[in-house]
Amino acid sequence: MNKYYHGKLLAAGYSKDSEEYQKVNRLLDQEGKRFRRKKKSQEQHGIIFNYLSSFTDEEGDEFDCFISDDDVEERVFHELEMEAFHKVLMELPEKDRDFLLAIYEDGSSLRQVGKDLGIAHTTLLYRRDKLFKLLRQKMLGE
Repeated sequence: MNKYYHGKLLAAGYSKDSEEYQKVNRLLDQEGKRFRRKKKSQEQHGIIFNYLSSFTDEEGDEFDCFISDDDVEERVFHELEMEAFHKVLMELPEKDRDFLLAIYEDGSSLRQVGKDLGIAHTTLLYRRDKLFKLLRQKMLGE
């Protein structure tokens, strides 16, 4: 799996010494270690899973089946995306950052947040969409 991502990063123009290359490498190593610790703990407690990659046929010969690493990959990319999002969120002016956090922190409806802030619902939606567009532009620019 690491070879796949290393190849993709190199093809994208990142050198082995680049920060992004090293960051992905560290995240993949962390996920691999986490997986091995979890598997070892499960084995110690007698929890056994039949992974698709370890099935055998009638003669007892092992055969390879499709096994997905999507879960690990998704977590790694999600962490990278959240790190980038947090970075651009912190670059926003405090007023805009507090506005976005007020919308999504407590789970209130948008109408309720608008009432609490003294902002018309349409103004709240316009401002939210404008800030999201700005965040998207900043994230795509990095």
